[in-house]
Amino acid sequence: MTRRAIRVLVLVAVAALATTAADSPTGAAVTPDPAPSPARPRPDILLVTLDTTRADILGCYGGDPGVSPNLDRIAARSHLFERCEASVPQTMPSHTTIFSGLHPFHHGVRKNLAVMVGPEVPLLAEELHGLGYATGAFVSSFVVDGRFGFARGFDHYDAPDTRPSAGNAMERRAGDTVRAAIEWTAAQPSPWFAWVHLFDPHAPYEPPPPFSGRFAGRPYAGEVAYMDNEVGRLVGSLVAAGRFDGALVVIAGDHGEALGEHGEETHGILLYEATTRVPLLVHLPGQVEGSRHAAPVGLVDVAPTVRELVGIDTSGDGSSLLPALQGRAELPGDRALYLESLEGYLKHGWAPLHAVVRGRLKYIESPRPELYDLVADPDERRDLVGDRPEAAADLAEILAGIRPADEADHGEAVVLGADEEAALVALGYVAGSPGRAAGTRRNPADAIALEPVHQRALAAQVAGDLDQAAKLFEQELEHDPSSPVLLWYLGTCLTESDPTRAAASFRRAIELRPDFEAPYGSLAELLLKQGKTEDATAVASLGIDETLDTSGLLHYLRAAATAVSEGAVGAAVRDLDVAIARAPRPGSAYLLRAALRLQRLGDPSGALADLELFVEWSTPDDIARLATDRRFDPLRGDPRFDRLVPGKGGPPGSG
Repeated sequence: MTRRAIRVLVLVAVAALATTAADSPTGAAVTPDPAPSPARPRPDILLVTLDTTRADILGCYGGDPGVSPNLDRIAARSHLFERCEASVPQTMPSHTTIFSGLHPFHHGVRKNLAVMVGPEVPLLAEELHGLGYATGAFVSSFVVDGRFGFARGFDHYDAPDTRPSAGNAMERRAGDTVRAAIEWTAAQPSPWFAWVHLFDPHAPYEPPPPFSGRFAGRPYAGEVAYMDNEVGRLVGSLVAAGRFDGALVVIAGDHGEALGEHGEETHGILLYEATTRVPLLVHLPGQVEGSRHAAPVGLVDVAPTVRELVGIDTSGDGSSLLPALQGRAELPGDRALYLESLEGYLKHGWAPLHAVVRGRLKYIESPRPELYDLVADPDERRDLVGDRPEAAADLAEILAGIRPADEADHGEAVVLGADEEAALVALGYVAGSPGRAAGTRRNPADAIALEPVHQRALAAQVAGDLDQAAKLFEQELEHDPSSPVLLWYLGTCLTESDPTRAAASFRRAIELRPDFEAPYGSLAELLLKQGKTEDATAVASLGIDETLDTSGLLHYLRAAATAVSEGAVGAAVRDLDVAIARAPRPGSAYLLRAALRLQRLGDPSGALADLELFVEWSTPDDIARLATDRRFDPLRGDPRFDRLVPGKGGPPGSG
């Protein structure tokens, strides 16, 4: 596919409005002038994204009013879109669509934790910063960490601290995020753009008191209720400061949650409305009354809507909703909205899923195509492909016209450190490299029954029960014997108990999917532990040639293998330089480079500098090993070294 020229930007202002009791009746909205002028300056913009929030959990979308009183009050003074579709039921791709106004195949972020948005895709914060906006982001999960490209254009990016010394936090409660956002917005002169991302409804569902008690037996609803409370606190701070009425506020779910519907427990694989239909509220500057819109729209429309309001080029895949919001045009009822999920494809080797929503119909392209009337059958229980073959064929043709023939990933790849992967697995995420998956291409709707088995396998692995995890991965492989990801996982469970079989699993995964980085690293590490340095070097080198090695792990392992060769120290140091530049947690690379500088290059000052960086990026347990690491014996007694070692005046809190 020839990639279109992309002039992007995007997104939004999102927010929950006030906890005031002045609920306005639904009616026509105030229609401010779309173009900023000296008399009507650019507004403050608040974007609030509600992670894992299905529309029908909110009172304003027909759910329990007790779950979302604050969002319901905001909706009464905003434009509410009854049918808003997320392009992808995953956090990273969906947020990239929000911020860029592009379909996933144009912005390149097709799944979580695999790629970052490329530098050629301008993002809203960059555009608003160029207009003179102060820009601040306040996010609640590592999944939208700044390293994935979301920090571009932000003056201030407040995220969970993932350093080992800070506890390796992968997420935080809405209260902590909102507190930081309130402090920042209060200190900013106008105009400012604040993005607030709240993660609480994501599994596991563990609402804090008193919501855990109020929603006993309904923990997902309890998490949403807690989040709603914090949205009220955030927007209430703007109301109290007199800054809400004139602000542009956009509140959007990034994707929903299946809660067992269609056999899917959470989200990410299937494309049913439980995970793709999301809330979308837009409060225009000066708006005092709410309005509901029934025509389908998408999160892809958020960016062009914001762009038009602030006077920026609106080109992209989405359409500005502003003319309809201001009463200048009607929303088209027959517009085609594109959806996709490659998670099952990249994770298991199942068939990729693509869908299109047009009017009241939804067509899902898969090995067994599906067609639903979303008005008559909102839960998608009656497949109409057999009853309405012409409608299905028409939508299939429309979908083919939207979707490119070449679906290669375009984003910059990102691979995570082992500790980050383990923490994310505990949240239900599976990190992995991008690429074309090998596998059985089963219909995900049929294969989804295996997903609970997979989650139990991951949980057993995280808990250290490798025998049980291996049995469960083997159970999955009986159904999907050509899944490179399952083969890799199986191998990681067998490295201690059956290293020969582990190596065979890694090699088979590489054979099936040569661009999958993880098995190269696992195999090279296994060979290195066995003392097979030449074989480890060969595997790491092959992985460097075949993959992007964006985490630097393969360069690190090749350096560790070649460092034993007398004449290879220069090559090893160069590999470590690459590893340090790329690794999200470069502590091990700093440690090895320090040892080489001290022992092989006669550079104690350089070694000490690397050791200081090792301490900054390492866990207390890793730092404690300095006390017995014989490679650094020549430095003992040097106060610069001793202050790094626990028990000898080492790092704060370690001695």
